[in-house]
Amino acid sequence: MIASEYFIKAEMTMTTLPKIALIIGSTRAERFADLPAQWMLAQAQARTDMTVELVDLRDYDLPFFNEMASNVDAFG
Repeated sequence: MIASEYFIKAEMTMTTLPKIALIIGSTRAERFADLPAQWMLAQAQARTDMTVELVDLRDYDLPFFNEMASNVDAFG
């Protein structure tokens, strides 16, 4: 077996941990989501059977980030 075949075989037999995205979907300035998201992130990072990444939609330039009214206002 040549060295490159050995590394390919080794990569195929390694197990990889699942990668979980913890997504903060609210983009409002006064959102509450930051507090529970940080707690959930700490809980998930304490585990050894997965990796976790915090994804904050506010960090991405999407067109709907500065909405003025909440969904509750639409019904009242």
